[in-house]
Amino acid sequence: MEISSQEQVMNRAARRLSRRRLGGLAGMSLVATTGLLGGYLGNPRMPRAYAAATCTVTTSTDSGVGSLRQALTDHDLLDANCSTINFASSVSTITLASNLPTVTGSSMTITGPGSGSLTVNLSGKSGIHMKSLPLGQSLSISGLTLTGGNASDRGGAVYGYNMNVVISDVTFTSNTSSAGGAVAANYGSLDISNSTFTSNTSRNSAGAVSFTTTDGDPGTVNIAGSTFTNNSAPGDYSNAGAVEVAANDLNVSSSTFTGNTTGSNGGAIFVTSGDVTLTDSTFTGNQTTFWRGGDGGAVRGTQLVTVNSSTFSGNTSGYQSGAIRAGSNVTLTNSTITGNSSTTGGAVSSDGNVTASFTTFSGNNNTSGAPKSFDAASYTVSNSIFNETGLAIYGYAPGAATFSFFNSRSALENNTRTGLVFADTAGVAPLNLGALANNGGTTLTRLPGAGSPVIGAARPAPTTPTVDQRGVTRTSPSTMGAVHVAFTPTPTPTPTPTPDPDPTPTPTPTPTPTPTPSTSVAPVVVPVVVPVVTPSVVSTPIVLPPVGVVLLTGAARVNAQVVEVEAPASTTVASAPQVIVSAGSAVAPVVSGLPARTPIVASMSVSSQTRAKSTFVPIGTTRSTAAGQVKVPAFKATRPGVYTIRLATPAGKAFYVKVKVTAKKSAK
Repeated sequence: MEISSQEQVMNRAARRLSRRRLGGLAGMSLVATTGLLGGYLGNPRMPRAYAAATCTVTTSTDSGVGSLRQALTDHDLLDANCSTINFASSVSTITLASNLPTVTGSSMTITGPGSGSLTVNLSGKSGIHMKSLPLGQSLSISGLTLTGGNASDRGGAVYGYNMNVVISDVTFTSNTSSAGGAVAANYGSLDISNSTFTSNTSRNSAGAVSFTTTDGDPGTVNIAGSTFTNNSAPGDYSNAGAVEVAANDLNVSSSTFTGNTTGSNGGAIFVTSGDVTLTDSTFTGNQTTFWRGGDGGAVRGTQLVTVNSSTFSGNTSGYQSGAIRAGSNVTLTNSTITGNSSTTGGAVSSDGNVTASFTTFSGNNNTSGAPKSFDAASYTVSNSIFNETGLAIYGYAPGAATFSFFNSRSALENNTRTGLVFADTAGVAPLNLGALANNGGTTLTRLPGAGSPVIGAARPAPTTPTVDQRGVTRTSPSTMGAVHVAFTPTPTPTPTPTPDPDPTPTPTPTPTPTPTPSTSVAPVVVPVVVPVVTPSVVSTPIVLPPVGVVLLTGAARVNAQVVEVEAPASTTVASAPQVIVSAGSAVAPVVSGLPARTPIVASMSVSSQTRAKSTFVPIGTTRSTAAGQVKVPAFKATRPGVYTIRLATPAGKAFYVKVKVTAKKSAK
């Protein structure tokens, strides 16, 4: 028998009603059910708004024609009804008297006028719950505030099962449930954007948001532009003060987590069997409270944790890792980790490798004497700052740990412990980091102050980012740590030319005439005035390089067979060591005893038997090594004399070494 399209629709509706066992329809025949639905659809008194795909809520009352409850009920009865629900401008507050109905069916979109314009007061009742039998349906909610919800199971305000849940511009306050105080989703996916979660609680885990699926499910959880404040899962063995994700990845961007708390794992976020990626986000004052098992004051992940351009400050853990605890590798780039505390494990700890690039660790703490910055099985660190009081880092498994440090700087004088390898820790000037503040961008950072040795001290590395944590372009040479400060070299004064005086000419005397004797006239002696000749002084400016000096670069350096000679630096000219070479030799002094990894301006003055000492003129710029050595630009001196080389730092400190050039010995 051929069935009409209308009968097919009614048969599907009857099967759904049979599954839900509403009103005893499970026992009805197809004919009876068809008759009931036919009467419903054909009833002229049925509101036309709810016989359409788009329904408008026109009343603030909790039931009846034009109510939110009626729209949800009609969509549950027939998928084609109220697949889109919006609100009249006259509706600003809706207060529930009982739980809203759980909707089973196809996709539904609820669009409010804005989270600041419409509030649905759930009054201790469960909110919008929807289940989908075929995977791929969606529940989208935007533009309203949901407050005061209370669900016996999941999702105090919103729950989606086997569907894609999309939340945008929604404020959730003071909702509670057993998992996901505000929002819960099982299977499918979850996208949250531009939303606010405040003071939501869970009786078990996930104070604000819970997402659960099984391994291999293709869905993801994305959170963007959202704020989570004072959410909690307070039990000793509870997890995730704000967000919990099971068996799936979590991506968080441009979001803020403040003051969220839980007992055991993840003061703000807890993710199991999935990776965590955090970008341009802030975690402040989150905590785990249970002293026997509180891990990850802000974030706890059992797999990979990747952090980009984010700040973790003032987070605390009752046990391990004040900021981040990971079961696998942790990667930190352009990020600030400051003022976090725990009993052990540092601000960051990992069972795998910690990779930190252009990251600032400062002022972190723990109470057990463990490392302050991080604790891991292995490290890969480049261009990063460790500004801690006491031990900064340590290997979680020292016996098998590997350590790779590239151009990182610590303010510590001593940072040693079994299994630890750390470079450049002694004799370092104060790092001069500013307090955590708004230095531009969307996250708080610590700006290096004037004279900080990290400014301009970064070196190119495989993971060099083009911008800093704030989004400011990194110019070369870049600054170590999360915040870039453009390097300005100390200007070298323009030298005043020293004239080469010509020898004073000897005046030619005018001969005195011999008087002719006269017998009648006494001789008269006429005095001769000898003129004083003023020498002509010709000012010959010194050019770069000084006269008699040839700087050698490129092929000229190779062809000249430059000899490198070592000499320690002195802070005074008088005590400067002297290297002796013969005229015409190509030489490149290697000077030691300078500050490590510091820009250096090299200049030279010359004196000889026929030439007064000249002022210092620049001959090149260079940079000291980690061992405090500098290779002076290679040169060849063609005239005998003493060539004094000055090596100046940006801080104005000068070091000296001398090269004495002697005349060539003639061949016998």
